[in-house]
Amino acid sequence: MANRTYFANKIRRKYDASSYSIEYRRRFRWDKADVISYYHTTYSLLSQIPVCDELLDCLKKHSCNAQFCVNYVYDCMVNALSASAEAWVPRTKPGFYRVWWNDTLTELKRESVEVHDLWKISGRPKQGDVFMRIKRAKIAYKQAIKINRVDEESYFSNELNDLLLNKDVPGFGRSWNAKIGGAKTSPVIDGVTESSVIAQKFAVLFRKNCAQAQANDSNASAFLQKLRFLHASDRLGVKLLDVETVSRCLSRIKKCKAPGVDNIETEHLAYAHPLLVVQLCVLFNTMLQCSVVPQTFLAGIVVPVIKDKRGDITDINNYRAVTLSSCISKLFEMCILELYGDMLATSPMQFWFKKKLGTRRALYVLQSTVQYFVKNGSTVNVALLDISKAFDNVHHTQLFQKLLDLGLLPVL
Repeated sequence: MANRTYFANKIRRKYDASSYSIEYRRRFRWDKADVISYYHTTYSLLSQIPVCDELLDCLKKHSCNAQFCVNYVYDCMVNALSASAEAWVPRTKPGFYRVWWNDTLTELKRESVEVHDLWKISGRPKQGDVFMRIKRAKIAYKQAIKINRVDEESYFSNELNDLLLNKDVPGFGRSWNAKIGGAKTSPVIDGVTESSVIAQKFAVLFRKNCAQAQANDSNASAFLQKLRFLHASDRLGVKLLDVETVSRCLSRIKKCKAPGVDNIETEHLAYAHPLLVVQLCVLFNTMLQCSVVPQTFLAGIVVPVIKDKRGDITDINNYRAVTLSSCISKLFEMCILELYGDMLATSPMQFWFKKKLGTRRALYVLQSTVQYFVKNGSTVNVALLDISKAFDNVHHTQLFQKLLDLGLLPVL
């Protein structure tokens, strides 16, 4: 009970997506973190969370609400990971750490500082052994900095050259922005430069798009009423996860990605004690059995992204909304795909959002097809359909119905 009270006192979040106040803070620098201490601290805090025994017993006896239990355990995990990261992972602004810095420079800097302190204690002599020691330490430190800078610039130039030779344009852009970065200019959207006004304009636009999608989905009410009449015994066929599956999915999730509203990054999960994987497995299975998810899964940070970079970037209609979701929710989605991925077959004519496929392969197929018919004396007519607003007009009722038609069980 004491452990429950300890974590409950740390929870100050209301379970309403509209009540979240996002605090944009400096990112964690996991490459400079004390990962070993973080590992042990996560075990110490996670072991206090009543996941395996109290949660399951509570739900089996129906003595408490499943939604409350899932929210509570999720918040306990987030608080444990956040507290561990705050203790052992530094936060810095972009560019704070020099890319050419290494442990050798750290040691030379320490020696230079120590000799400088000794020189001040000795009365700042202008000659003698202490004076020569400070001169040698300073020269060695500055020469090492110069050499490392030159080596880093040479390596960076070679890296960019290799990317250009391999025609890896996206990789070239990522490497350039990571090392150099682009010029920072004030955004101009529809003739407005004030950030708060621009943010409000995007909020109105994205809210309007979502409202239109819901209005077009006229069969939503009837579909939800149909689901309510499905027998609860259908839940007995829900597949459950094991620790190995959760661990395998966690090893595949990408790092260095922006966090969601809970400010938990992938590295929080990857560098934590394996006890976290066990607790996540129990939590995910509880979510599947009880058909609930943490309220945090329903909240996200909406970021505007340019649709056509060659178009007018000051036109607000040239932007689409991308939501930054919780990393734990992404892990849960990967686990769901592990359980039911074999039932989600796609058309062989689809090239996007599939592994090892993309627009380049689609363009190659189109070019090869056109060349074949032209070579054999035929005329080729091509019809192109602009679906730039497809993401804003998805009929979720039809999407869910297709999933049911594939044999997926409804989880209410």
